[in-house]
Order: sequence, then structure tokens, then C-alpha cells
Amino acid sequence: MTTTNNQSTLKPWSPLYARTLGALALIMPIVGALLYHVDGLSDIGQARFFISVRGAFIMASLASMLFMPRAFLRILDSKGVADEHELHRRATTFHTAYRLTILVALVLIVIAASAANDGLGGKDMRHLLVTIGSMILAYAMIIPFNILAWTMTPPDEE
Repeated sequence: MTTTNNQSTLKPWSPLYARTLGALALIMPIVGALLYHVDGLSDIGQARFFISVRGAFIMASLASMLFMPRAFLRILDSKGVADEHELHRRATTFHTAYRLTILVALVLIVIAASAANDGLGGKDMRHLLVTIGSMILAYAMIIPFNILAWTMTPPDEE
């Protein structure tokens, strides 16, 4: 019985922390892609240590989601939802995230098409498609966390 009470009372969290972490996670894949594909910066972005710098930025943005408040992880996890309000919040979050992910995917595909029309071919085009594919997958995971960061309010401290 005490475990149910402990799960229902979540610790307060800082909206500034969650929103800053979400904004960084949104920006980091873009920075990684620009470092990899912009001519003046491509030496930095394509440098390989374990993975390319582009990949490191995208992986770091995904890893930063692990530091989001526990309330977000609980709502987005299918096993952790306790009440109808959280079920509704999860459903609306995923519905909105799905729409935004489709929009992001379309924008990135248009960017790839315009790059292909500018004479980008062969190996460079394959690298651009890998970057766009990894950004779409990353944003599909990052967008729900950002929606919760900007729409949820922390529980009151007691």
C-alpha cells in the first residue's frame, strides 16, 4: 500500500530545468548535422573518434532525455501510468508528437530533395540521407519529452 502512495506522489521538479534540457535536445541534432554537412565546418563534424561528431551530437541529445524528471518518464512509459488523467496526457502527448514528427520528417525530406537538386550526389547524398534518417528517429523520441516539458506543471510541494 505504501508503494502505491509513493508512486502517486511525485517529487516536484523545475520547469526551467526540463525546458532547458528539452531545448538542448532539440538543438543538438541540428548542430551535429550542420557540423557534418556545412563546407567550412565539415572537417570538425566528420572527424571520427568512436563515432562521427554528428553522431555524437545526436546520441547526446537522446541520452539527455534520461535526465528528464521522473514524472515525464512515468507518463510516457506504458507500464507506469496510474490514473485516467495521466492516460489522457500520454495519449494527447503522443498524438501531438506524431503530428510534429511527420512535419519534421517532411521538412527534412524537402531539405534532402533541394540538396539533391543542387548537384549533391553519390557518397555525399548517402551521408545526408543517413543524417536525415537519424534526425527523424531522434526527434520522434525527443518531441514527446518537449511537449511534456512545455505543457506540464510541477506538483505542489507539501
